[in-house]
Amino acid sequence: MAPIFITIIFVVLFEKIGFLFSSFLYSFIFILYLKKTIKYSFVFSLIITLCIFIIFYYGLNFQMPMGEIVDTDKLFPFLEDLKKMIY
Repeated sequence: MAPIFITIIFVVLFEKIGFLFSSFLYSFIFILYLKKTIKYSFVFSLIITLCIFIIFYYGLNFQMPMGEIVDTDKLFPFLEDLKKMIY
């Protein structure tokens, strides 16, 4: 039942706080649920979230939700500059 609950939270937070933060939290909590250490969960979540973001945002030129509550565009203004340099 916990994986379903974790996924529902992810879906609700996805538009509100954006892809980066919601995906990181989702993978972090899910890996903790699988009985891994906090350090392992943090590092793996960070790596997998950044890899997915780079593949979709830069490689496929796919616009990821940046969030309403947490404005990722303002937190990381260099992301759009990098995208303009690539394309």
